[in-house]
Amino acid sequence: LNYFLHPLNPFKTKEKTSNDILLMQGVDIFQLAARSGRPHAAEEEYSQALRRLTGEQYELVPLSPNMTYMEVAQGPLFTIRHVLR
Repeated sequence: LNYFLHPLNPFKTKEKTSNDILLMQGVDIFQLAARSGRPHAAEEEYSQALRRLTGEQYELVPLSPNMTYMEVAQGPLFTIRHVLR
């Protein structure tokens, strides 16, 4: 998600998003994962932080609960969606 939010990405909106606001506050998935040690917990915490804000934002679509261990172990493909809250 952080790679997609890079300012030079031509697909990212030019307006300030909720993700940018969280980043200015020092909140991003990598820092949350380093603090908790669990990537899934970091993704959920970041998602909750986004839900508290309004405006344009980009979020990861949650993984399907029906994924097998092999699909997760091979590196799941994430989808980023553009949301207006």
